[in-house]
Amino acid sequence: MQPETATACQLDPTGTFHRLREAFFRYYETAFRLADPGCSVSAGTCSTATAAYRLPLLELRPEYATYKGPLAESISASGAAPELTEFASAGLIPPGQTLYRHQHKALTAGVQPGRNVVITAGTGSGKTESFLLPVISSLLEESRDWGGYPARSERPGGMPTTTHSTRSATERPAGRRQSGRWSFTR
Repeated sequence: MQPETATACQLDPTGTFHRLREAFFRYYETAFRLADPGCSVSAGTCSTATAAYRLPLLELRPEYATYKGPLAESISASGAAPELTEFASAGLIPPGQTLYRHQHKALTAGVQPGRNVVITAGTGSGKTESFLLPVISSLLEESRDWGGYPARSERPGGMPTTTHSTRSATERPAGRRQSGRWSFTR
């Protein structure tokens, strides 16, 4: 049996590092030729060579298990606000991407009153989305009861933005207001 040969879709991070380093040093020696012939950046006989780069650090990331259905199904099964599907699809979760299983579990637990969630996972595992989805769901549910009308305002620097009227919030008595599972204090 012959060993597999590299195909166009396989990555070679260390080979890429070495090729980039060599290309950089060829450019460096062409553009900034050193007066000392015994000092060669690419050959490593010059102190500049070791300060110009660091060896690559590779982090292997595991494949995280995904939820069995699309985003809309995951949100529906979790009991989150139905509007969350459209909201999350507007930029938080890329189109066609399903939630990881730990994200779905965090969403399911996070939308339940009185539940706290702790997630530990590696880089790129979607921890940020895991905490944002329940918070956004709660805000979407709460916003159904908000009064007022959209109002135009100017941001500092003259950029116009549309904001929701905060008149009802400013007319509330000072102190603590409990709304569902979120507390607001002025």
